[in-house]
Order: sequence, then structure tokens, then C-alpha cells
Amino acid sequence: MGVGHRVRRCGMSLTYKQAGELMNISHTKVSELCRRGEIPRIVHSPKCHRIDEADLAAYLARKRRVA
Repeated sequence: MGVGHRVRRCGMSLTYKQAGELMNISHTKVSELCRRGEIPRIVHSPKCHRIDEADLAAYLARKRRVA
């Protein structure tokens, strides 16, 4: 699966909403995964966090191996 191909991208990073759409979960759940350190996040400011596409792809690959 090519992460980011189904959403409009801004550079190589995704918003929590975009990442959630790719994973079929809410942006709130994505935020929780980031807070727990399961998905690394890029903090531009206190209200502007992004997820690198490569980090999301690595997280999804880890989840597939466990399943």
C-alpha cells in the first residue's frame, strides 16, 4: 500500500486526520497512538503536529507482522 496516495499531501507529512483516514480510525485515536509513542510525530507548534509518511508505513508494517 502506498501511504499517502489516497489523500492530499503537504510535503512528506500527514495530518492526524489524513493518517486516520488511511488507517480507518479517528484522528483522536491517531493522536493517542502518537502520545503513547507508537507512531513518531513531528511537532511544528503546540497545535500543529504531523506524521511522516515513512513512520506511518513502518507502524503499519509492524502491525501487519503482529496480526
